[in-house]
Amino acid sequence: MSWLPWPFNRIVKWLHAIYRVEVSNTRTLNQVAIGVVMANMKLDRMMAEMGIDQNPPSQPGVFQVKVTGQVVFLKGRIMLTYAVVNIPAVDMSNPNNKDVAKRTLICKCGDAGETITLDVPGVDAIDEITDPGLIGEDGDRGVAAMTYADAAGNVSAPRVVLFELTDTVAPGQPGEFGVQATGQV
Repeated sequence: MSWLPWPFNRIVKWLHAIYRVEVSNTRTLNQVAIGVVMANMKLDRMMAEMGIDQNPPSQPGVFQVKVTGQVVFLKGRIMLTYAVVNIPAVDMSNPNNKDVAKRTLICKCGDAGETITLDVPGVDAIDEITDPGLIGEDGDRGVAAMTYADAAGNVSAPRVVLFELTDTVAPGQPGEFGVQATGQV
């Protein structure tokens, strides 16, 4: 392959790796390249005739994460609960989204945190999604990612949100108390 310039060497290696084709000269390279293009065109045409959508859904819209409360564990360890909020509806005006069959949300918070995978129901906007596993400590950094998948199994690029949990939960209101006179001065 040293007879080929640099970019063609990469093409030859790719053809060999994918199609197990041995390329010995430029004529063979051209024939193989034309054959690959023709095969892809034929596959595209067949899939279109069968009604199979080859385009993955578009990337999901922007969403947010917010702290929703506190949980006290054994030995007084306080953890924060959080929720994923403002999940937008699937953009059905995008032709690639017409057959979105599944929305998946993956969250992980903190180095020792568990990865939580949730199915987001339907295609409509959702105000808030919670799960008992969505917990972390004050100051923990996390990541939430959502993807769309269509009926053919094509998966969109993920929409990723990075977040940091901050304790914004105030203590509960004090209990009732009264005031009474204790004497005269």
